[in-house]
Amino acid sequence: MGTPVLVVEILSPSTRSKDMVDKLNTFMISGVREFWIVDPDQEIILVYGFKDLDIDHFRTYRKQETVRSYWSPDLEITGTMVFP
Repeated sequence: MGTPVLVVEILSPSTRSKDMVDKLNTFMISGVREFWIVDPDQEIILVYGFKDLDIDHFRTYRKQETVRSYWSPDLEITGTMVFP
């Protein structure tokens, strides 16, 4: 019950396009505030921030960078924690 604030999706080769397009749109119009897409093949994390049912923020983080939440500034992880 309720809408999550943050959704993290790990891409898999078989559902890559669905996860990057369909789920992005679904989460955006459902009221999710932030969507992270983890791409293990490219070792990047895409961070989308939504506001008023639209993309308000987008940033790509690489393995060596610190990933920061758009809506929760105290939430951060290093890319090396995700991609050892």
